[in-house]
Amino acid sequence: MYSIIFSSRKNNNSDHGLINLLDSFNNYTTDFEKKNSEFLIKFDLDDNVEEIIEKFKEYPFTIKYYIWEQNGGRSSLHEVQHYLYKYINNNSKWIQVIADDFVYTR
Repeated sequence: MYSIIFSSRKNNNSDHGLINLLDSFNNYTTDFEKKNSEFLIKFDLDDNVEEIIEKFKEYPFTIKYYIWEQNGGRSSLHEVQHYLYKYINNNSKWIQVIADDFVYTR
């Protein structure tokens, strides 16, 4: 199992690339990799992400999302990572902490 954790912010973020990230993962991974991968994503409570969350249903891999206050922004990212780490799949062998503007390639 492969777990990917990160925080994502859409509002006032010109670098927001979450859909590009998920599309690239979908396009450049095998069915086996998709089946054995999960994304854990934290959103801010004041962010408009309903449309993005609805799109999650289109992907053939697990996406778990969590929403709460922004807190300290970048200075509190370690708290987000610590929280999400508690919810990864127990069978996970690899854990990757990334940003929402990453893309996957082969």
